[in-house]
Amino acid sequence: MLLRCAQPGAEPRPTVLVDSRALGWQDRERREFERIVWRIRNGRGSFLASAVLRDGVGLRYDADCMAAAAPSFGAAAVHFGEKLKDAARTSIRWEPGLALLVDNWRVLHGRAVGTGDDAGIRRLDRVLVSEGER
Repeated sequence: MLLRCAQPGAEPRPTVLVDSRALGWQDRERREFERIVWRIRNGRGSFLASAVLRDGVGLRYDADCMAAAAPSFGAAAVHFGEKLKDAARTSIRWEPGLALLVDNWRVLHGRAVGTGDDAGIRRLDRVLVSEGER
């Protein structure tokens, strides 16, 4: 995925990146995480899904819209949240014209917490890049 800053916003908030390969998974932890079924809420409703994508190659997680779908997944979900909290992060401070290429299958990314409301002002253009068919 290619991100380009058109407007950083009134309160420029960085994008935070976490490489999922750097989470330091133990085999047992990874198996527990892969078994979690998540309820994902979006604007059109909810659906159930795994956070692990494409034969274990990709990872998705958003604490704002994902919750463990059953109590039996709760402990593993909490453990993952703790692991994510302790993970090394890279912070990108946006300036107009700055572009960033992100492996969307591997790198978790999101907007850092801010103190004000920049809704409607910050604009990052996004282009999804695919290998395509061979």
